[in-house]
Amino acid sequence: MTSKVKQPVNAVELRKLAEEIAREQAVQHQEDIETLSPEEIREKLHELHVHQIELDMQNEELRRTQAELTDSQARYFDLYTLAPVGYMTISENGLILETNLTAATLLNITRDVLVNQPITRFIHKEDQDIYYLHRKKLLETTEPQTCELRMMKRDGTVFWTNLSGTNASDNVGAPVCRVVISDITARKRAEKVLQDSEANMRYIVKHDPNAIAVYDRTLHYVAVSDRYIQDYDVKEEDIIGKHHYEVFPEMPQKWKDVHQRCLAGAIERNDDDWFERLDGSITHNRWECRPWRQVNGEIEGIITYSEVTTERKKAEDNLRRSEARLTSLVENLLDALIVTDQKGTILFVNPAACKLFGRENAHLVGSELGFPITMNKTFEIDVIKPDSDIHHVEAKITDTDWNNQPAHLISLRDITERVIALKEREQMNAHLQQLQKIEAIGTLAGGIAHDFNNILSPIYGYTELAIGMINNEPVIETCLKQVLQSAERAKDLVRQILTFSRQSKTEFQPLLVGAIVKEVLKLIRATLPATIEIRQHIASERIILGDATQIHQILMNLCTNAKHAMEASGGVLNVSLEDVSLSPDFSDNVPDLHPGAYIRLRVADTGQGMDRSVMDKIFQPYFTTKSTDKGTGLGLAVVHGIVKDHGGAITVESEVGKGTVFDVYLPGSNVEKILDHDKIREPEKGDEHILVVDDEPVIVKLNQHILEGLGYQITSCTSSIEALELFKSKPEEFDLIVSDMTMPIMTGDNLASACIRIRPDIPIILLTGFSEKITEETAQKLGIKALLLKPVRRFDLAKTIRKALDENGEKGKTR
Repeated sequence: MTSKVKQPVNAVELRKLAEEIAREQAVQHQEDIETLSPEEIREKLHELHVHQIELDMQNEELRRTQAELTDSQARYFDLYTLAPVGYMTISENGLILETNLTAATLLNITRDVLVNQPITRFIHKEDQDIYYLHRKKLLETTEPQTCELRMMKRDGTVFWTNLSGTNASDNVGAPVCRVVISDITARKRAEKVLQDSEANMRYIVKHDPNAIAVYDRTLHYVAVSDRYIQDYDVKEEDIIGKHHYEVFPEMPQKWKDVHQRCLAGAIERNDDDWFERLDGSITHNRWECRPWRQVNGEIEGIITYSEVTTERKKAEDNLRRSEARLTSLVENLLDALIVTDQKGTILFVNPAACKLFGRENAHLVGSELGFPITMNKTFEIDVIKPDSDIHHVEAKITDTDWNNQPAHLISLRDITERVIALKEREQMNAHLQQLQKIEAIGTLAGGIAHDFNNILSPIYGYTELAIGMINNEPVIETCLKQVLQSAERAKDLVRQILTFSRQSKTEFQPLLVGAIVKEVLKLIRATLPATIEIRQHIASERIILGDATQIHQILMNLCTNAKHAMEASGGVLNVSLEDVSLSPDFSDNVPDLHPGAYIRLRVADTGQGMDRSVMDKIFQPYFTTKSTDKGTGLGLAVVHGIVKDHGGAITVESEVGKGTVFDVYLPGSNVEKILDHDKIREPEKGDEHILVVDDEPVIVKLNQHILEGLGYQITSCTSSIEALELFKSKPEEFDLIVSDMTMPIMTGDNLASACIRIRPDIPIILLTGFSEKITEETAQKLGIKALLLKPVRRFDLAKTIRKALDENGEKGKTR
């Protein structure tokens, strides 16, 4: 049968189809039967019967197979449709041909709606490239492909999937792709949590203030902190993933052993360790090493906490040295330091405090401070030492801490010397005021000396002229000599004033001291009260080289001191002058003396006397035991200075209540006799032309009278300007100029300089009552031949003029 029969779908249809075929074949079979024999018919019937049985058996097998197929299809439907993962069949052009219930549920859409939808519709737009690359590899190869991408549900919810694709063919041979879809959103979230956790861990490690390094089981770096990078001078990008020993090839074996023990589960640490770097430098550190584990407890590596302590060690060493220096400073500090608790109990003292209080450390620590605590204010106290010695102390108290407890720090400075110095300064200020007064007196003395000497000059000169004019008038001559002697004493008095104010140079001359002693005693007698008796013994004929005025000053000071010592109760003033020869033994006891001939001036009183402490200070400037209205403390200091200037020495012996003895030793001179200044000597004469200049008319007339009397030609002027103009007009007419120093407009030294510029060889003599401006040295530098102090004796003036003219080469005589 060749006609194509429609395939039955169920048993009823199959029956109808069979009957229809049977009727069609019955006609043909009828014709065949008619030609057969009965026997052939029986055989055909038997075959049909057997065939019927076979057909029944086949039908039974078919029904059984059909039942198994139906059961298998049911089971496949359950497995495919209800599988825990999504299944899809994708056509070659990307349409969904078939899907299971799980895939539809993942996409939140029904299966019938999902079929024939393009799969890309459900893939996240940012992951489209991932899918196309997956599909391309799947089509280009026969190997299954897997990728992870984000898909979207019908409502737009995004979830992560794992797509596994395999090439296949449908029932007609067309290529399709079987896709398995797994929801991995939970896993992705877990991975994100893990990644965030690792990132947080790395962040925490990175920014931890300690030096931290995390290693895996093979000791490769996993993470490090910034402090680790800083301490060990490495870069993070250079060590992450590298082996620890590759980064530090100089790693000592002892630390490698520590790493292995920690990988085995041990925890180890060291608070003071070190190792030597390749460059030879030493690195000190403290560290702790411990394993780190997974959640299941398995050791995944080690973590080290370390701190490079090299700088800290240096700082600690510096601190120790600083503390040692501080301790040394405190121990050697001149100021006393005391630490007390808040109740005033002494906790610490330095050696200076022990010295200040005169007690041992053990005696002071634990005792009470002994004076009230005044915070943050400087104050002064007196400290009495065990030997009763009193010290003036400046104190200051500040807050501090001692062994972590509040305490007080007291600094004490011994200001005893400063207090004494302050008192001495006050005395010095008083003395300075006294000196300023003396200086003022000295300045005043200079002015007085100039005017007084100008007054004395005519008295001096005219008296000498008068003596030279009288003949055989002894009474008049005696009177005039007395005038001359008084003028001489007045001159000495002026010199004494200038010497005292240090404005005059001392010139030593041969002296017989006895006459000076007698003169002083006459003066002092009138000042002594009736209760004081003077006894004198003058037995010296030895000549000394000295200054009469200063010898006079020595004796006046000593006698005045004796008067003050006895004025309260009276007594006896003994003054003696003797020639003595000092032996080496004596001079050894008085260092300023040498063996030889001396005169000894002794001034002794029976006054109140002095103790040794006073005697040790009496020659110090400004030391005095007198009230301010009776002494300045300069008297004995001046006496001591004068005696030393004379090459002598002064000694003192005294006893309280019995009196005092001063001995002044002055060395003798080889001069055998003293010239008699009272004898009028004949002056030298001449005939030269002399220009006399002085602003005092009386002195001009006096000098003109004297010099004309000696044969000289005199031209006189009372103005230095007039004299200069005169000399300019006739410079060769004058042989010598005699000029006063102090004159208005132009002084004598300026006049001399001007005249010397006009005529360098002109000899000039300057006369001065007193001038601070001119000295013998400055006069010589100006070219002035001589400088004479007024009043000038006629003989001295004539001699000086004659000497200047003669030294000038006898020019006057040749003209």
